[in-house]
Amino acid sequence: MCSDVFGTPFSSDSISSAVHSTQLHYGGSSRYKGTNVVIPNGSIDPWHALGKYTSTDGSVVWYLINGTAHCADMYPASVSDKPGLTKMRSIIERNLGLWLSKSPNPYKNVVTAEAWTKPQEQTPLKGTEREVAPKHPIELSKMARSLGYCSKFPKWIRNKKMHLGRPPHGFLPPPEKARVVADRPLGYETGYFLQTVDHFDNQNPNTFLQRYYKNTQWARPGGPNFLMIGGEGPLTSRWVLNGNITYLSWAQKFGATVYALEHRYYGNSIVGG
Repeated sequence: MCSDVFGTPFSSDSISSAVHSTQLHYGGSSRYKGTNVVIPNGSIDPWHALGKYTSTDGSVVWYLINGTAHCADMYPASVSDKPGLTKMRSIIERNLGLWLSKSPNPYKNVVTAEAWTKPQEQTPLKGTEREVAPKHPIELSKMARSLGYCSKFPKWIRNKKMHLGRPPHGFLPPPEKARVVADRPLGYETGYFLQTVDHFDNQNPNTFLQRYYKNTQWARPGGPNFLMIGGEGPLTSRWVLNGNITYLSWAQKFGATVYALEHRYYGNSIVGG
């Protein structure tokens, strides 16, 4: 499917090579060295088998949500939620409290049974792989043009319509509208900033304008920053304005400034556009 949608350079061999290079560069899930992180996995996601399910650091919490998707914990609670989904939200909220406390990692003195050192040489993504990176919006792919689709995502009307093997809004649908434009708080803003095109090539000076949203209406002095990274679709202001969304309810509780960053190649964050 990748070759049909994005062209013949995206073969199984090139994708496998790119994955190998990325794992060599960052260490892969088994060699993850971060701390203070919760990693939800959803059992109905085909890719949940690739998730992280081991850790020698107690502050790295993984969890498999049975019967739902990995993004479901981001939406408001409902009576139809699976028990594991309710538990997942509680796990995240508890850990947020720990991270923002005076002792963010209560496991920091635990001696790990396994140590790892990064390879002396780390291979960045190859130049040939960078050359085949998309230069246009994903919806203008080869398959979309051959089928005569429009240049914009189809209007989403809450049905199950698929577009190029995925919902037209991406795998993370937008939340309900919480406000009209006139009611946006004083702490709301949106704009663009210069983003690096290729983080793997320090000799590439190219940049593009990436869209962001920000809301400070719940922020308290010394409060944390909450950042949401957009999924495979255009991002909207709802992700920083709808106070019923799970992470925004936590922003209200912990006094956070919230940011949402649109995924490159989608919406208004077009590389080379």
